[in-house]
Amino acid sequence: MLTAIALWDMGLMGSYFLWGLVGTCTPLFFSYWWNVYTMCYANFSVVAHSASLWSTVFMAALRVLVLRNSQQRAAGGYDNVRSALMAIGAACALAILGSIPNFLRNQIIDYGMTRMPTDCFPVNSTVPRMHVYSLE
Repeated sequence: MLTAIALWDMGLMGSYFLWGLVGTCTPLFFSYWWNVYTMCYANFSVVAHSASLWSTVFMAALRVLVLRNSQQRAAGGYDNVRSALMAIGAACALAILGSIPNFLRNQIIDYGMTRMPTDCFPVNSTVPRMHVYSLE
């Protein structure tokens, strides 16, 4: 369970690292493919964070079940790989189901040929025009 939580968090931080490399004043920031990545990052980050949290909840629940059943030690206890994998699968399923509204909300808008933001350039300089896409 802890490995699954660590993997979700590592994936989240790795995808953020890539997203953070591109500044808002670069032409790449306004490109279509960067906005596709940003939309995937937005969706993945919500799922990864949610799955990590749900995994923590299921890990706590499994711990309670293991401690409660430790005295009786009935066959098919909860302290096995099968229970952990089922909990991880349930956490992933809940994270994806809960993120469906977020998946449906995100869309890429084509603004056509537009000037880049003026705060990216010195005062009284020529602001270039480029094809601009944005995630809304």
